[in-house]
Amino acid sequence: MGNNKKENFIFISMICGTMVFIMTCFNIGLREGFSIDIFSHAVKKFIPVFAIALASNFLMVRKIVIGVINKLLTSEDSAKKKKILIPFFIRFGMSLWMSFIGAVSVVGFGPDLPIAYGIGAIRSLSVSLPLNYLIVTPLIKKIFVKIFPPIVENIEEAVEEVIENIEEDLQERSLRKKQLN
Repeated sequence: MGNNKKENFIFISMICGTMVFIMTCFNIGLREGFSIDIFSHAVKKFIPVFAIALASNFLMVRKIVIGVINKLLTSEDSAKKKKILIPFFIRFGMSLWMSFIGAVSVVGFGPDLPIAYGIGAIRSLSVSLPLNYLIVTPLIKKIFVKIFPPIVENIEEAVEEVIENIEEDLQERSLRKKQLN
């Protein structure tokens, strides 16, 4: 999302910051109980956790996911498929990675780490993926588009892209129907 790399960075930062704050509140609530103190504890932890999450997203998880997806997909796979798989696996990878960071911050690198990580990862995935897909990303997209409206430099290219997407969808549906019959 965004018209350029700067806007894309801002968009990802907005999603990342929102997810970090909400998931930090959630994890503190699980450890210490849900109370009004959750917010003050989350604010204290926000900057370092946000910095780790944002750096991890750009420097590690995103690169791994894009590399793996590019090896798995063929040139025959649609751009739409890529647009669905990459964000999903980035979210999935970030959830697993931040669960690991959280487990290490709570129990250290001792014998309790595998069980703490396993429990944390299951809890995190069950909350963070629906939260991200159903609430955070749609909300941030609405806010982001108001701040940075999309730029259509070449209307002909934009129309061509829409037509290509429709044609890809029709081809996929046709293939599915043939496979079902």
